[in-house]
Amino acid sequence: MARTRVPTAEILRQIPVARALEARERKEGKRALAASYDRTSRRIMLELTNGHLFGFPVAVIPALAGVTDEQLARVEASPGGMGLRWEELDVDISVPGLLMSTIGRSWKVRELARV
Repeated sequence: MARTRVPTAEILRQIPVARALEARERKEGKRALAASYDRTSRRIMLELTNGHLFGFPVAVIPALAGVTDEQLARVEASPGGMGLRWEELDVDISVPGLLMSTIGRSWKVRELARV
């Protein structure tokens, strides 16, 4: 399988676009600053870049079924805030995807149509 090389000029052109997207997503709260596990409620708690806190029950993530409290507590936000990671479990979750999953499909379709 042959690999296609992307010209350096194209990569350099894409950098400001990627940085602008990252800045917009941070402002909109689509990135995580920190993540932790709340044993009492069995929720993963996220501090988002817009100052909001978001918690979700562990039970909604099938990959976390049967995982111990100690393992859940080792959650980390990725350096860019785009994902959550449990290294020893080899589980990664997209923060934007997680936030979008909290609203129903019909609402998403209506909101996209409105926008």
